[in-house]
Amino acid sequence: MILSRHRMSMDQAIKKLVEEFSEYIKEIYLYGSCARGEQKFSSDVDLFVRVKENTPSRVLRKMRIEAMPDEENLPEVDLKFTSGESFSQSYRFNENIKKEGKLIWKKD
Repeated sequence: MILSRHRMSMDQAIKKLVEEFSEYIKEIYLYGSCARGEQKFSSDVDLFVRVKENTPSRVLRKMRIEAMPDEENLPEVDLKFTSGESFSQSYRFNENIKKEGKLIWKKD
């Protein structure tokens, strides 16, 4: 179960990302300790974002900034990105996301 402070950080990040960048985002996954229910008070929130191919790097940088929580006492949000077909390839990190990640948002 995800702690309420981690849930608040995650919810704020997803809301901002979807409102401002939905034209670039395909899917958002929660992974890491929060997805496994093993987070500690000091753990960050790990989000894996599948973006459209050729998403500009300036947009990815802005996403990272916007995903940070508004309140100082909330956990940080760490974004990782993939684009195009690289997610379907068998990279160890991608396999880990497929195994333990939880899909929390998907473009219609």
